[in-house]
This record gives sequence, structure tokens and C-alpha cells, in this order.
Amino acid sequence: MPAEFNAERAQFYPSNDLAYAWFKDRVIEVLTTWQDADIKDINDCIEVHECKRTIEVHEHIFSESQIDVLHSRARTLFGLACKHASLLLKTASITDLYGMLEIQYCEQIWDFLVASDLYKQIDCDDFLRLLLGNPHTFGDIVKHKPLVDAFNSEITSAFIDNANIAAELIIRLLGSDNHFDGYIVLPKSLKNPAIDEMMLSYLESPNANLNYVRVLETWPREALNAYKPSADVLVSAKKSVSRLTAELFQSDAITSMRYGVGVLISPDQKPCKGIAVKGSTYTLSFSAEWLSAYTDPGTILNNFIYVFDFVDSHGLLMAPSNKHERNALVETLGVHVREEYPKSMSFNMRNTQALSIVLAYRRFLLEAGTRLEEAVEWFFNDYIEDEFGISGFSISLPTEETSMFDKCKSIGPEIERVVKAFQLFVDRGEIDSDYFRHMQIKHFESLPSLLGKKYLVEGKSLFRYGNALFSDQSMLAHCPDHRSFRSFIDAITTNDLTIADFYEGCSASLEELVNEGFICISVDGFIEATPKTKLLYRVWQRGAFPMCLLPEELKATVDGLISERMLEYSEHLLTPNEADYMNFMFNDAKFSNSMALRNRYDHADGAVSDPNSQGIEHDYCYLLTLLICLVLKINEELSVFTGKGGVEDFVDWPWIDEKMLNDILTRMPQGQE
Repeated sequence: MPAEFNAERAQFYPSNDLAYAWFKDRVIEVLTTWQDADIKDINDCIEVHECKRTIEVHEHIFSESQIDVLHSRARTLFGLACKHASLLLKTASITDLYGMLEIQYCEQIWDFLVASDLYKQIDCDDFLRLLLGNPHTFGDIVKHKPLVDAFNSEITSAFIDNANIAAELIIRLLGSDNHFDGYIVLPKSLKNPAIDEMMLSYLESPNANLNYVRVLETWPREALNAYKPSADVLVSAKKSVSRLTAELFQSDAITSMRYGVGVLISPDQKPCKGIAVKGSTYTLSFSAEWLSAYTDPGTILNNFIYVFDFVDSHGLLMAPSNKHERNALVETLGVHVREEYPKSMSFNMRNTQALSIVLAYRRFLLEAGTRLEEAVEWFFNDYIEDEFGISGFSISLPTEETSMFDKCKSIGPEIERVVKAFQLFVDRGEIDSDYFRHMQIKHFESLPSLLGKKYLVEGKSLFRYGNALFSDQSMLAHCPDHRSFRSFIDAITTNDLTIADFYEGCSASLEELVNEGFICISVDGFIEATPKTKLLYRVWQRGAFPMCLLPEELKATVDGLISERMLEYSEHLLTPNEADYMNFMFNDAKFSNSMALRNRYDHADGAVSDPNSQGIEHDYCYLLTLLICLVLKINEELSVFTGKGGVEDFVDWPWIDEKMLNDILTRMPQGQE
């Protein structure tokens, strides 16, 4: 077994690791003072290599007068280290050397042996003994192609003998988003059938980890070139997920926390909408009197804007997930599948809310003698041409007598039909149906906009300052004399705070934020967010900001943010978050964990025992939700583009149940409004 950890030893860290300069003084000490006699064992050899890597990659942290000397000394000492390690390998086995390692160098030994070419001196049988006795080394070794190529059969044999360990390793390194920046190489002799056998063995074992089994169930396309799971593996993984999930939540060790959303259309409620909160669940209530009094197609669709809140005050869809809404600490825990859609508890509740509204409203309208689908058909078949003078849009939704299963099969192509029509109108100025057969809609983010520079969206450089200003993991979100806040901007907008209220170590960061114009100090000495920070926060929270709503006084500020690549213009119908949501729900072209509702009903996803089951009805209402979202986005776009459309007169009707709203706000913690 390796020796104890030696904290004094130098270690190389890449540029994206904040500890990359931690061992600067130790690197200088080793490279300027060590001689041949100082290199005594394998740990000394590895440390020399770590110092050499540090000076080569992080030259900027050393003074210019030192650089040439340090480079020269690094080359000299590395040569001496290679010579010493070569002698060690002639007198000791690789297993013996591994046992002499200090713990911090268990991974770095392979970096050194590959960089020095000394791995070629290792005996194959001895290498196999090392693997069999130390299967935890598998993950370090497969990151080095020369090692895998040189010991192909030995690694394959060790993997097969340790099937469960190897299976979990392959899942973790190939299928999960585990923040590993490099790549791994599997031995060429380890073929797909052999890996399938390992996976099936792992899935049947009592030690199968639910996190890894979920990754295997939704195996990402990015990993298919290295390993393509068989149908047996994928089906077994799906069943194992169900079994392990049931076992997990039946365990006495699990404390359940219930979060939920309900929808009620109330015959006793006068205001259009209200809300009741009980613990961590809430119920949205809507007035049956209002909904039944106005069932014309225009009002039905407007209800999704003004009553059901499918869009926010800036016209952005409410349901989509935003990558920044997931708690940063929680994000680092567990195992996440590569290419997964960034679901969160908040997203699940919003998406369930949208489904529940469509489901309840559709049933309510049927009882009132009309259909929600008829309003959608009216919009595409009549309203667009009558109001905007644009011909060529059309849609044909299934009749009420059609089974839910057949409704699901038929609505997918209709979604594509209206999307193709919109793209043709933007691209060509007219809708010629002869082009439809030559078009393929695979990614919703490709849909163009009639409006130049329609949205401001997040740029590549926003994270640098956005993380400090808006992240829940920013050091600026914590004050010694105050509670921890959701973020720094939450702290300064809900409290009167001064520079002195923060930890002394934050002073340099606060000074930089002042100098860069993100915060300012009021005449009373309090920290305030500047208008540009408030704009950035809106983009950070919602993923976009419509240019048509940008105040004139901020346009010069936006130009600067664009040049700094903190923001970018988007000229698409949907924001990035909205497009990702549509992709996640509709097909499997982008995300490994997609609901892929279109694909599910296009490709015989399974046997159908009840074509009107509740699950199938929910899928249909999800697809109907996507279609309604497109109605709202296309209507907004055509209205802004033509200057026509919109609501002329609002009915004088109570809008919100003020008593319910006040009860909620009085119970809500400060800053949560």
C-alpha cells in the first residue's frame, strides 16, 4: 500500500484549478537547490516531473529573471530523475515501486512513467499483478494511451476479473459528466460483448449504484464510439433503476420531502387566479366563472399569457430550465450524465405546473362544449392570415374521438409543420409548401427570427464576474455579521451593506467590482448594484433579455458588454433556454435524458395496453403544451414584426385574489418576493 500523504511535495495543477500556483515556492526550491544526490526514491523522481510540468505550463507565475534558469534546471533534473527511476525498475518491480509511493503521487506516477518512456521497462506479468492487486488504479491507467496500448491484454484480463469495478469505472469516465478534462482509452481487445457482460454482472450485483445505473440507462451519444450498450444492457439498466429507486425510498434511512404543485378550476372563485400554499406544496386556482364566460379562441390563447402565466412579463417562457438555478453545491454531488438537460426541482415543478394547467383547462373546455385544440387551429389556420396578412400556415389536430395514443402520434408532425412554415416565412418571405419535404427540423435553436438582434443572451465571459455576483457559492454571498445569502446581489439588494461588512479577504474582489462598474458606493456608503449588473442578472436568471424592451440609456452599456463577450446577440425565435426545453421535450437529438415525446410515439417505443391511459394522456398534454408555447412565441414575433395584433380591450374583471397573495407574501422570507 502507498505511504502516507506528504503535503510538502509539489504537485502540478492545470490552469482551471485555483490551486495551480499553490506550490510555487516549493517548485523554486526543488529546481534551484536539488542535486543528483537529492533524488533518492520514486517520489523524488515524480516530484521533479511535477515541478517541470508546473514551470512549463504556468510560466507566468514566476519572475522573468527566473524563467530561463528554472527551465534549464527542470530539464537537467528530469534527466537525472529518469536515470534514477530506470535503475529502480531494474532492481524492483512496478508493484514494489507502487508500494513505496506517497499517496499524493498514486496518479502522478503514470504521468511520469509515460513522459519518461520508462513504462517500456515494466514487465507485463508484473504489471498484471499490480492491476489485480490494486484495481483502484484502473481509472488512472486508462487515461494514458501508451500504457493501454503497451499492456492491452493485461488490462483486459484485469477488467474481466474485476467486472463490477471495471463496469462502474467505464460508466463514470465515459458516460458521466465527472469534470474530467482529458479522455480515456479502453484496451482494443476489450470488445463490446465483453463490456456488455461486465455491465450485466454489475447490474445484477447487490452493490450496483443507482447514480451509475441511471447513467447507463441514458447512455450519451458522445460515448457510443468507445462503448455501445446492447439492448439487453439498456433494458436491464432501466429495470434496475426502477428497482433501486423503489428500494431507496422504502428505506428507513430516507427522510422524504414532498414538493408539489396542484391546479384547481374553482366554481367559487371570482378573481381570475389565486394560489394557496401549504408547506412545500402549492395549488394554483383559477376562476371557473371567468374561464366559462369567455371561450372564444383569442381569449383561450390569451389566458395562457395573462392568467396561466406561460410567459413572464418580458415574453419569455416560464417552464424552461436555467442552468444557473441549480444549487452549485448540489451540482457537484452525485453523478450527472453527459449531455443531460439541466433539470432541477424548480424546473420539475414549473413543467408539472404547465402540464397540469393544460390538462385541467382542456378537460374544463370540453365540459363547456369547446376544445382547446380548436383555438390552436384557429390561430394557425385563420388568425395569422386575417391579422398579419401571412398565408401558408396550417395545422390539423386530431378529433376528440381519436384515442390518446393516436393523438400523440399525430400531433408531433403538426408541430413540425408549423415550425417549417415559420422558418420558410423568415427565410423566403413566403410559405411555399413544396419546400416542406426538403426541410428537416432537428434542433429548435436553429429557428431564425424576423427581428435582428432579438435577444441579449449569455456570452462566454459572463461567468467570470457572474459567478462572483450571482452564484450561491460566491465568497461575497457570506458576511461575518449577517446570515448567508442566496448570492452577493441578493445580499446588497435586500440589506444596507458596506465594504466593512464583508470579510477582509473579499476587499480586492469588491474593489475590482467597483472599478469595473458592477457595483457602486452610495453617498451613505452602502453597496449598490449598477444598472448593467441588474441587466446581467436578468440574463443570468432567465437566460435572455429582449432587445425591444431595452431602455435607451442602457444601449451604450450593452455595446460594451457585447465587446467584452459578456453578452451576445441572438437572432432566433427562441432563447437558448427555450430551445433547449423544446429539444428536451420533443426529440432526443440533443440531450441524453430527453423525454423525446415525438420519438416515443414515432418509433414504437413499447407495447400499448391502454391507448387512453393516464400516462399517454399526460404525454399528449405535454405535446399540446409545446404547441401552445410555439403559438405564444410566433404570435409575439409576428406582432412585433408587423406592428399588428395584441389585445385591444381588457374585460373589467378581478385579476388576482389579493387576500391569498398577501397571505403568501407575509409568510415569505425577506428577499424571496
